[in-house]
Amino acid sequence: MRKAILFCFLLFLGCFALPGAQCQTADAKGGKSSEPIGYAQLKKDIEIADKRTAPFPRLVGNARFPLLGKKKIGNADYYALVLEDVNGFKRPALVPFYDERGNPSVEERVDYVIIDNTVGLKAYLGCYLLKAREKFPVISSSNGKYVVRYTANGCDEKLEVPEADVSFISVQQEKAQRHEAEKEYMKRHDAFQAESQRRNEAFWRLVAEKGLVEYDGNWITPQQAQAIQMQQQTAAWIKRFRNDELSLDELSALLRGKTQEQVISIIGRPNDTVGSLWFYDRRIGYDATTGRHRGITVHWSGEVVESLTWF
Repeated sequence: MRKAILFCFLLFLGCFALPGAQCQTADAKGGKSSEPIGYAQLKKDIEIADKRTAPFPRLVGNARFPLLGKKKIGNADYYALVLEDVNGFKRPALVPFYDERGNPSVEERVDYVIIDNTVGLKAYLGCYLLKAREKFPVISSSNGKYVVRYTANGCDEKLEVPEADVSFISVQQEKAQRHEAEKEYMKRHDAFQAESQRRNEAFWRLVAEKGLVEYDGNWITPQQAQAIQMQQQTAAWIKRFRNDELSLDELSALLRGKTQEQVISIIGRPNDTVGSLWFYDRRIGYDATTGRHRGITVHWSGEVVESLTWF
């Protein structure tokens, strides 16, 4: 199982990362590709061996390679191996069961194979997958088979497919389907554009009605913006207080209207309390006029701070 997963991963890399044989389409050569007589929509996935061999040296005699597994592609069977390419890198490859003369290509062991072939043996890079429900141009039809065209490595390739494995679509039907698909796309596109415009107009009406303002990439109410500014100012004051930079007036502004829990979170618990007065005699206050620390008295009005004084 691990070997199979490893081979699939290497095969995936190899199919996309390796240089392949050079070729040209009919259009690239200055000619014109054969006009299709129709289109074949596959009923099932079809795997096709990738016959590119350029990156691998021709394999000759007495070479031993780990066997990752076996793979059947079309009517042919292949050994899944990892070979060393001409640049010294290990790459996934498929070696057919039989060589060009029809003889067994390797000596198979439990987890490796021995290639002892004096004539030489080709190794393929991997395979292509033509997916079900994809449509491919049909070039010709004979003996119960369609010849379809597909593109691999920038090259036009041909493949015979049994008529039973595809759904045939005429050129006129394909054009009609494409036209309907384009109409459906434009219909959805126009609906999306109309809905986007409607939502955009509704948003700006809401901005105007609520008087929303933009803050840090978001739209918020003026009350929310004021609350954020107060939070930021409070955080700045607390930082200055802890650095002995906050005057009594600024400390009063910071604590005014705060609850007991909020006051304790900022300047700690008082040293003493008498009725509605809290006393801090630990030189917690900073007198800007004298440049000295002094004790302060917190005056309460109900549940919130009313004012602060020196003592």
